[in-house]
Amino acid sequence: MISIITVSHGHHKDIEKLVSSLSQYMKLSYELILIDNLNSSFDFEGLCNVFNIPDYKVIKNISPMSFSINNNIGVSFCSYDKVVLLNPDICLIDSSLNNYLEETSIVDGLFFPALLNLDGSKQVSGKAKPNIYDQILTFCASILSYKRESPAGDYWYFAAAIIFNKKFFYKLGGFDINFPMYAEDTELCDRCHAFKDPVMLLENVKLHHGLGGDSKSKYIFKAVISNLYLRFKMFKNRKLTR
Repeated sequence: MISIITVSHGHHKDIEKLVSSLSQYMKLSYELILIDNLNSSFDFEGLCNVFNIPDYKVIKNISPMSFSINNNIGVSFCSYDKVVLLNPDICLIDSSLNNYLEETSIVDGLFFPALLNLDGSKQVSGKAKPNIYDQILTFCASILSYKRESPAGDYWYFAAAIIFNKKFFYKLGGFDINFPMYAEDTELCDRCHAFKDPVMLLENVKLHHGLGGDSKSKYIFKAVISNLYLRFKMFKNRKLTR
């Protein structure tokens, strides 16, 4: 059995596509957990009934929460140890996720499906370990409303889709709720590296990702705070041991 979590910020059309794709390609038994961050009138129950998904939960927030808090809440409601976090703009395109979960025992670590653009091209979702120089360049680019991608690598991956076991997530400490926006996934991977557990891209597990996130330039103050806090946490993470 598997627990699948997604968080909606009014992404009703995206949620419909995600649920439809789960119904088509996920043959394993699973529960589907929706965190409704805006406490909307979205009929998730009706949607699950249409696509014959009997095991589902809806958590409606009283007020909007951050990415970290929402996903930590979602994990706390999981009934099963195998957990999959999916952004609402994720869509299954084949049975690769189902096959991986069916054939693999999820060990300690963070495992990231390969993300594809809607045209089938590969997204660069893996990034190098952040350094101060690169963060300054990205910050300056955001101020000028210029889109700058951080260098590609395999140190951390976008949190649009993550697979892990629940016990490990709790041992790791979950997402740090002090990030106002952005860098939560970077820091989680950094903490995982500090404990010497794997942070791994699953090349054979493929998902569509709509890249529907907000631009950093739109929330420049939160982006600055998050990046400063990331430097502080990465320094602290150096001292972590099992």
